[in-house]
Amino acid sequence: MDVTYEEGSWSPRLFLGNTEVTSYLIQVGTYTRIGNRCIISGFVAVDVVGSGVGDLTIRGLPINPVSTSNHRQAVSIMTDVLTGLTDESIQAQIKEGVPYIYVYRFGSGAVVILSNSNLQHNSNFRVNCVYEI
Repeated sequence: MDVTYEEGSWSPRLFLGNTEVTSYLIQVGTYTRIGNRCIISGFVAVDVVGSGVGDLTIRGLPINPVSTSNHRQAVSIMTDVLTGLTDESIQAQIKEGVPYIYVYRFGSGAVVILSNSNLQHNSNFRVNCVYEI
């Protein structure tokens, strides 16, 4: 049985809608591919948010996820220096066939994607995930 093995780096990039944040303090990530799985770890911190509008996503995944329906992957995420949040948890997922991590806030019985109003200088995100490719 031949199993593909690969290691490398990737640069997590934050987008608001289709606009990337203006600049970063840090962008680092590593990955390991074993067969049809990709293991990622990444850290990204914002310097200047910019004027992007829309849903917050983390892009730049090293390998595209599987596109089979209902194959969404949970992402372990830790955040710091966000604004406008009270007693809300932050959750993230990779949707099938889309090479982005969608970042959500959950509170008061509703799930909402994070936006420009939640970011500021030094807002940061640490992500870890094993996803199917």
